[in-house]
Amino acid sequence: MMFENLLEEAILRAGGCKQLASEMNISPSEITRFRNGDTGMTLEKLNRLIEISGLTLIQEKELMGFETTIFTMANLYKRRTEK
Repeated sequence: MMFENLLEEAILRAGGCKQLASEMNISPSEITRFRNGDTGMTLEKLNRLIEISGLTLIQEKELMGFETTIFTMANLYKRRTEK
């Protein structure tokens, strides 16, 4: 699921499959094969895909810490506005 979201976001931001392929210096068919699970991508290409998508990969434990912080801040805000 993670790579599907990454790929779809990169396609959206690039303006389509052909444009994404051009930005990655690969053929559109390579994107199609990757999307279908017929082939993989090198780390270099995956890094480029991440750059184009604008998404950030973080470790799950970092995400949990972030969620805890947001939850705490939301509760503090809620208490403040209830007074």
